[in-house]
Amino acid sequence: MKRKQIYLAAVCLFFGAALNLKAVDIPLTLSRPLVQRWNFVQVEPTPVTPNFYGESLYLENSAGVVTSVLLTNGQLLWSSDLGGVLSSSMVADERAVYVASESVSVNSTEPQGVITALGKTSGITIWSQTLTSPIQDRLLMREKFIFGATKDGRIYSFNSETGAMAWSQKYPHIFTEGIILNNQNLIVSASDGSIISIDCRTGKQVWRYRTQESLRVTVAAAGARVFVGSANGYVTALEVSANGIIVKWRRRVGTSVMGLAHSLQGVVAITGDNFVQLLAHRQGARLWKRRMPGRVWPRPLIETRTALFATLGGDACIVLSLDSGKQVNFVSVGEGNDILATPVLTPKALIIPTRRGLMAFGQPDAK
Repeated sequence: MKRKQIYLAAVCLFFGAALNLKAVDIPLTLSRPLVQRWNFVQVEPTPVTPNFYGESLYLENSAGVVTSVLLTNGQLLWSSDLGGVLSSSMVADERAVYVASESVSVNSTEPQGVITALGKTSGITIWSQTLTSPIQDRLLMREKFIFGATKDGRIYSFNSETGAMAWSQKYPHIFTEGIILNNQNLIVSASDGSIISIDCRTGKQVWRYRTQESLRVTVAAAGARVFVGSANGYVTALEVSANGIIVKWRRRVGTSVMGLAHSLQGVVAITGDNFVQLLAHRQGARLWKRRMPGRVWPRPLIETRTALFATLGGDACIVLSLDSGKQVNFVSVGEGNDILATPVLTPKALIIPTRRGLMAFGQPDAK
């Protein structure tokens, strides 16, 4: 009888520990309630999305200072002054954080570009490369290579370990805010409506498609499908095949397309008239459409069944169900505060950049 009691007690302890571990390690879910965990006060914040790797979060300010904080509690780890204006969002890996900035030399009035690798634990410069023009929009990373597009129409690839240039290609275009990675290809959009796919291993052009529109072009991709949003309010679905580029469908969605994102349920389109809508993958049929309380940032955070939209210059994030378009959550950063950049979704926290600094939100029952 005594042995049986000891056995039952051990079983209870085991399952109690397992349940406790599950509560501590609960993943973040956007549809569940979110509470503020910490706030990191930032001097001279900038409208650039932070980045993270592991337990470290990296942010920058308008004075060119890069800061690393602990993702779990917002504790300051280090700060590094690059001495220039940062020109794009960062990327990071297990070794370093990679930052693009711009500066004007004493012998030139045109800004130069600089890409710098800062040590993950110290913020000390590992390597630095000077470019003829600043990298814009964002840096991208695949395996040990970093990619960026500059204002003078160049696409670069750098070795993240050494800083050596792997390749560079010059195009007669002004690249808009649209550079993405789709498997092993970079896809960039230009102001004349051109969509260019580049093999990120070699820098060679894989295909090029000229849309009927010009000016702002936004792009999303998934496998062989590439979705293009234009300034005159159309979304076009392209399919890449051995025979070239095929237009699968084309749909008018309203005013200028400000952003596109791919999800399992369909293509999320954000338009300048403050609407968000979901289009079916195969034929572009509208599955749902919802008016937002104001303009939202063009890059939503896509989860499995939900998407988070941050109001542009507003004080709230709205979470919609991708299945129905109905609101399932609402996150406020406080009256009188402004959201300065697209939020960041990490495994344990939602990070929202605001005028008052970074705000971290998590699940109430998470430790």
